[in-house]
Amino acid sequence: MTLLKNLGIELNGVIRDACRRVVVINSAGSFLLTDNEPIISVVSRDEFDNYLLSNALKIGAEYLVDRVIRVNVHGEYVNVVGMNNTYTGRYVIAADGANSVIAKQLGNDIRRNTAMAFMTIAHGSYLNDACIIDMTRIKWGYSWVFPRGNGEYDVGIGSIHWGNYKTQLIKYIGELGLREGDVRGHPIPIRARDKLVSKRIALVGDAAGLADPTTGEGIFYAMYSGALAALALRHSSNPAEFANNYLGGY
Repeated sequence: MTLLKNLGIELNGVIRDACRRVVVINSAGSFLLTDNEPIISVVSRDEFDNYLLSNALKIGAEYLVDRVIRVNVHGEYVNVVGMNNTYTGRYVIAADGANSVIAKQLGNDIRRNTAMAFMTIAHGSYLNDACIIDMTRIKWGYSWVFPRGNGEYDVGIGSIHWGNYKTQLIKYIGELGLREGDVRGHPIPIRARDKLVSKRIALVGDAAGLADPTTGEGIFYAMYSGALAALALRHSSNPAEFANNYLGGY
């Protein structure tokens, strides 16, 4: 949220719920973290992503819907080949997620160093004013319960060991007294790809394998790496200015 504020974007309009109490459960016991300010703020990804897109469109970004097949790099430009058309630009910032087509094109093994998480939007009544992080539910991972308001909860389970945890998640939701919705699995790349950049291409976010290896959290690193990539390209015509202003002169 601090990063977005520095980019001139406020999230007040898309925050669904906030936790001032966080219960952390591990093998040593249960611990309660409290604060007057929200420790965790919960958003819905479709609303959050659309909000960021709307802000980008307001300042002049163009948005097209297509499925990218590959990127062809030429001397002073690149062609992004899609199912519907081919698009030409000077650079490509590839933010196409954990299963990145572009990361694979650069020679990366996109399945290596990847964790797995399953989540659902559950319904019912639980601890409405607290977020739950439980380290005892699964080996090498944790489960979570985050309230979304209006009787909805983001409930999930994930581990650095690849596996299908759908059954474990449904059992956990039942023990909470909630009803599961559509259960979805998500790969989470927890180590940087072997190759992050090539001529005129830069990987960012999950495409670059930048999720936190402890928590699996990736949104901050996606936004931060995207901002840094855009900043680097903006100043690419004057590398000395970029080094002095942003890299401490190195």
